[in-house]
Amino acid sequence: MRVIYEESFGPDASTIGYPGVSTCTTVTCNVANGTLVGAHFSCGTPAVKFQRMLAGMKAAFNGGAVDDIYVIGAFDHWNKPSGGADYKWPKMFRSFRTELGATGRVYCFNSGKAFKDSTFQLTRVNGQFPIVEIASQASCSIPPGSGIVGPITFGPTRVLGKGEFAVEL
Repeated sequence: MRVIYEESFGPDASTIGYPGVSTCTTVTCNVANGTLVGAHFSCGTPAVKFQRMLAGMKAAFNGGAVDDIYVIGAFDHWNKPSGGADYKWPKMFRSFRTELGATGRVYCFNSGKAFKDSTFQLTRVNGQFPIVEIASQASCSIPPGSGIVGPITFGPTRVLGKGEFAVEL
């Protein structure tokens, strides 16, 4: 499992966790070669770093095609993100899809105020739509470390169903 903190990115074969999603947006790519690649952007991520993170994500695909993308975050805070005008809400969904070369859909979940300061964990299951768990930050235990740690110890969780995501075709 990989835990991805603000302004960082990385791959994992099965599970990615994003702690403390408050005004942030997380992007997780379901890569056809069996990898999940994710990034945790803050609405204050400098534009140069934003582009470096996207380039790093693409490099982590290791030649695999991106099937679907899962964008989870507080979209209402993304009216003027430092990633540029193409990453303003709601245009950002198509921008991520284009920039990351996704061939499938973009699944979007606005955590907004209802899930402020939450931790999200995405687990790939047989290459299909990942199980998406959400827990309040107060009920989670995030082990300290270099980013490759695990697992996140959840308190009470809620699993998000596919129907709870808006879909950008």
